[in-house]
Amino acid sequence: FAPYTVFNAQQIEGFPPKEVQAPGLSLQEKRDLVDRFVAAAGIKMDYTASPTLSRWDEKANRLIMSVPHLFQRVGNFISQKLHEAFHAFGHASRENSPHYASTTLKGRALAEMRAEMFSAVAGRYLGMEQNVSSMARRVDVWNRSFSDGDVQNLFHAAVDAGKMLSL
Repeated sequence: FAPYTVFNAQQIEGFPPKEVQAPGLSLQEKRDLVDRFVAAAGIKMDYTASPTLSRWDEKANRLIMSVPHLFQRVGNFISQKLHEAFHAFGHASRENSPHYASTTLKGRALAEMRAEMFSAVAGRYLGMEQNVSSMARRVDVWNRSFSDGDVQNLFHAAVDAGKMLSL
């Protein structure tokens, strides 16, 4: 160990900014980016007029999404699409991973936590407004109710969700 003196660059007069912030994407550009991301993964998609039927259909190897106008915000539509796409990544035609879909209740809980965290992390990466407390509640319900409330499950889910962004 060695002592270091550290300064915040903002505290030094005349010090140039480290990075220039790029202009943010519009909601439509974010939606288009997520659409390209899903398509690049080879995930086929259908739309439904039902507001509650967004889901990953493993047997059909298809993502089924409620039509966008049924969501209160475009950001909610994007978050839901990212969540369901995460489940699709585990299909045998892609990663063939048991982490994304499971037949046991505990496995399903872990898959839902991973998908919700992926949606949150990817949404944050895109700079989307998110209802973080709502997302946290959903993760907490899955963790407490179906996977024994083990904190390690949260860490594993977060790590797996983060890995998906680096593929």
